[in-house]
Amino acid sequence: MLVDNKFIIIMIPRCATTSFLDTCQTLNIKTNDIREYGYTNLYKNGVGTHYHETLYSLQKKFGYNYPVIAVKRDKGNSFISLWKQTIGMLNEAENGKVSEILKKLTTDDILFFNETDYNLLDLDDLTKLSVDFCERIGLEKKPEYIGKFLLQFKPQEWYHNNNPNIIWFDFKELNKLEEWVTNTLGVNFKLVHINSSVEWESNLIDDEYFRKKFNKLYGNRLEQFKKIKTLI
Repeated sequence: MLVDNKFIIIMIPRCATTSFLDTCQTLNIKTNDIREYGYTNLYKNGVGTHYHETLYSLQKKFGYNYPVIAVKRDKGNSFISLWKQTIGMLNEAENGKVSEILKKLTTDDILFFNETDYNLLDLDDLTKLSVDFCERIGLEKKPEYIGKFLLQFKPQEWYHNNNPNIIWFDFKELNKLEEWVTNTLGVNFKLVHINSSVEWESNLIDDEYFRKKFNKLYGNRLEQFKKIKTLI
């Protein structure tokens, strides 16, 4: 997202992106994505919330002369937070039946695949993984389900491509992000704190077993792969 024609922020899922966008809306800060309309106007009109675009797409649209920032969050923690959000977003589907199915799924149900089964940095393979997941848990292969699961399984590297010029801010130290944006835009930028996933229950637990399995699929292997071969 291009912010006030001053910098680009990579909107990585579950990394304070909703809070950032909501704050921009509150302060009437102009924001644009790669489409022809502004993020903030889209958000205000209730058409959608925000979209997660790759750095490649953003720079192709707006150029390479802007500073680029992003928020870095523990990947496992982010994955679980996104899973809870997915449960919440699909809560109304089929009169709540979908969310009831998702709530009961465990680490083995969700991370059912091996690291050699799918290329997680390839859109076609991610789509296949999402379709296979629907089949495994007994859900109809509706586009809205597949889209949510594709976002769930998509690794963070997809968005930032390990670009060495990104200015990173830690999710646990968002005050440093606020300070940087305040100095860059000349406004008092204080994030509106929103956590839409807290209220949703899940059997996906951040324990040693989850970490071992998650790190095997989403650990340094993907980061090294991206440095060698660019897919986006």
